[in-house]
Parts: sequence; C-alpha cells; structure tokens
Amino acid sequence: MLKQAQDFFYIDLTSPIVYLVSPNSTYLNNSNVYFSYQPIDNHLSFCALYGNFTGSFLSNSVK
Repeated sequence: MLKQAQDFFYIDLTSPIVYLVSPNSTYLNNSNVYFSYQPIDNHLSFCALYGNFTGSFLSNSVK
C-alpha cells in the first residue's frame, strides 16, 4: 500500500506595510539613532533595516 503526503503553500501577493515610528520628522542630528517600526502583514516572518552605515549597503538589524 502506498502512503500519500500532501504539502500546502500560500502565495501572498499583498505587500507588507511598515510604518516608521521613530525617529520622526523632528529628529535632531545626534550620534545615536534608534529606529522603531510597526510592521503590518498576516504572514511576516522578519523585518530588516538596510543602510550604508559602514561604507557598504548591508542589513544592520533583523527582528
């Protein structure tokens, strides 16, 4: 007797929404910058902050 297996997957065509909470538009130049965001998506597994912080455009933080 053959055993059968099924795999299911979901294709999400809706782009996630990510709101930048801080720094806001009144940010003053400072040596320390802390980013805060609010992601909205039903199937979001992580968010990454990319920037040219060290001379190369790379991911700086993943949560």
